Amino acid sequence: MMRPLMEYRTRYFKEEIPKGGSVLEIGCSAGFFLDTIRDDYEVFGAEWNPEDAAYVRDVGEIPCEEGDLADIYPGKKFSAICAYQVLEHQADPIAWFKQVGERLVGGGHLIIEVPNSEDALLTLYNIPAYRDFWYREPHICNFNLSNLVSAASVAGYEARAF
Repeated sequence: MMRPLMEYRTRYFKEEIPKGGSVLEIGCSAGFFLDTIRDDYEVFGAEWNPEDAAYVRDVGEIPCEEGDLADIYPGKKFSAICAYQVLEHQADPIAWFKQVGERLVGGGHLIIEVPNSEDALLTLYNIPAYRDFWYREPHICNFNLSNLVSAASVAGYEARAF
């Protein structure tokens, strides 16, 4: 089910990130993205759900830790950190960006994906079922291209949006 989405993410990732680096995925779920890039990168997962984290470790055989970013993989920095569908769950996006930046090697990359608050299903077609899915308690913050780039820039990143 996730294969088409992973193909897109993997293709984009490999175009942007030089092979051989270390990659941390925050909120890695069952580890499907990390599994697609593991042959070309040293991969690590971070997952808050204990069952998913155990699956990544035991079945996927990918290192995966639970807990706060400041506490996992002590002393380890990464050449790339990915967070797919994670930032909208953070109470303080600027602080989150800064905390993630502390775990990147100089010149490292942060790749994030967030739902777009200007999605046509919300703004153009105004579909009630999608609106109910979108605006829900776990989505603490909402982003569009402009405020996402702005938040990253305020946190000290050189931001590019695709």
